[in-house]
Amino acid sequence: MKKIPLSSYIPLKNKLFLRILLYFLSLLLPILIIGAFLYVNFSQKSEDDFKQKVQLNLQSSVDFIDMFVQTAQRSSVSFFYDKNVMSLIQPYDEYNSADKVKVPNIPYTLSRISNDIGDLIDNLFVYVDDQKVYTKDGLENFNYYFSSTYKFEAYDADFWRNRLSSSTYLELLSPSKVVLNQSLERNGIPFVFSKTVNGHQTELVMTVSIERIAKTIRNNALFTSTNFMILNNNDKIIWSSLDGTEGFGTAELSEVLAKNGSDSGDVRIGGQKYILTKIKSGVYGWTYYSLTPYSEFTAQYTKVFVMIVSVCVLLMIVGCVLSFVFAYNLYNPIQKIRDILLSDGDDAYPAGRQGKMRVSELDWIGMGIHQIIEKSNTFKKRLDTLSTDYIDHVLLHVMTGNKPVNEREWHKVLEEELAFTRGYFVCCSIKLSYKPAFYEEIQDVERLMILHKMKKIVESLIGQYVPSYIIESKQNVFVCLANVDEEQDAIRLKHALGLIIETFQHDSRYCGIHAGIGKCYPGTEGIPKSYHDAMSVLANSDAQQNFLIADTADLNRERSGAPHRSDQLVNTILHYIENHYEQDLYLEKIAEQMGVSSKYISKVFKEKMGVNLTDYISMTRISKAKEIMLNTDMNISDIAERVGIFSRTTFIRLFKKIEGLPPNEFRRRAGHTADGGNVEQRMEG
Repeated sequence: MKKIPLSSYIPLKNKLFLRILLYFLSLLLPILIIGAFLYVNFSQKSEDDFKQKVQLNLQSSVDFIDMFVQTAQRSSVSFFYDKNVMSLIQPYDEYNSADKVKVPNIPYTLSRISNDIGDLIDNLFVYVDDQKVYTKDGLENFNYYFSSTYKFEAYDADFWRNRLSSSTYLELLSPSKVVLNQSLERNGIPFVFSKTVNGHQTELVMTVSIERIAKTIRNNALFTSTNFMILNNNDKIIWSSLDGTEGFGTAELSEVLAKNGSDSGDVRIGGQKYILTKIKSGVYGWTYYSLTPYSEFTAQYTKVFVMIVSVCVLLMIVGCVLSFVFAYNLYNPIQKIRDILLSDGDDAYPAGRQGKMRVSELDWIGMGIHQIIEKSNTFKKRLDTLSTDYIDHVLLHVMTGNKPVNEREWHKVLEEELAFTRGYFVCCSIKLSYKPAFYEEIQDVERLMILHKMKKIVESLIGQYVPSYIIESKQNVFVCLANVDEEQDAIRLKHALGLIIETFQHDSRYCGIHAGIGKCYPGTEGIPKSYHDAMSVLANSDAQQNFLIADTADLNRERSGAPHRSDQLVNTILHYIENHYEQDLYLEKIAEQMGVSSKYISKVFKEKMGVNLTDYISMTRISKAKEIMLNTDMNISDIAERVGIFSRTTFIRLFKKIEGLPPNEFRRRAGHTADGGNVEQRMEG
């Protein structure tokens, strides 16, 4: 059977395939870096946590011992305040027959206290002279007690006799071996309390068992292999589990911790590494050392380290396999794309055959695809432009009564291109009039940008309310075709136009906007009629007004000359302004409130009052602002907002225009010259 080589399936010698494979394999580098980072940091963190755990364990043992010894100390000291002790304790020679009968009460008190203070205390005794010693078992001969019953190797009977002349209340003696009844040996730390009772120096001795302290520490230790050392406040060893042959004493331990700058560190003793921890008791000044073999840490965390390494290795193996699979699956379609591009000839690439030699195969394919995408985008832009021009052409002809396409194509434009699915249509015309200041004060670049984006602004604002399409029928004149559900929905179009007026109202220095709305008609046959209505309303609008929205109802009302009681209307307007001057007032809003057209209301108000309505509103606001300035300390910005002018700059400009000086200057002069009068008086003047 003929063997088929692996290279016939997998292109191991193909540079493009190998390059793709290397790209995928390079993604495995973060796994290696993260794995190494986690290993190093976890190792250090684990070691720090282990040291902290050992230190907390030693601290808990120290706190327990301190608490226990303190409790024993307080219980022992309570001996001096026992009523039997206070009434009976005195040198033995001074007891009379009646007192000697009560003397056993003192050992009874010692026995009771001994039962309360626990296992850490080995013995408790009291003496007041060099004849007798009071113990929990009774009275003992002084010399016999310290030489046979409870003999301290470091302190003989003379030492205890001389203690009777000491004035120190509490003294912790150095550890000493104690021989009980000439047979049993123990180690203890004598705590000696001195107090004068009934005029006599009384010594209370509490012996703390070193063996029981060692047992407490060992029982509480995390590891049985941990060694301990306890030093008293004079740096003398109280107890140590270290072998003295190791040649590592307290000086060496202190030197290691001093170099490390903390109470924990690593130390080598006898070729073995230990974790050294130090805790100093805040009660008696004892220093506790623990030496835990480093092997305990290694044994505890080896499994975790092995797991991290295993996961990283497994991820690397899986990553290599997946990289090979992805590279192979990606290579095949790229190779096919390359073959397709080659079939189109050299023109499909930016460089000719010479360029192919200068770039890699993958880059070469990418350049060809990029060129195809550029051609596609260029074609799409051209198609979009042609489509927009085509729709504008069709709609303009339909509005003027000429349908340039058949019915099927017309409905396709409405439903597919414009997404118009509702039954009613309404047209409106919007004319933008730019004033000389627009061309004189605004730079050319900004002016061209504004003119270029104006259609998009109008389209965006109207599109929030109704489905619509905007056409620029001629320069600065836009025609909007809106698709609505019913006649009442056409009101939303008027609100949209009001939003446009509100947006540009503060720029009346630069432009004016007139909008005419046609009637709402059912079906596409009404589009030419609505367009004709809108253009008629726009043609008959008052050119003197900066901003105006009118519909066929306004036009009919003006033409019919329906009578209105002009005096009553003007009074109503004055009353309305007086009560609403702090709001956003403008001509169209007041006309809507009065139920008449803005053109009519402007004409009547000017005839009756001799001033434009807009100027009257400004004069009213400035008059109210003057009253506030004269009677309060409000700042200019707050006063402007109070009277309905929400731009500080606009307020200052209007104030100076009407009063002839800025607001701050007016307020300053008001302290010397009273400024009276109202709006009507100013108009008469």
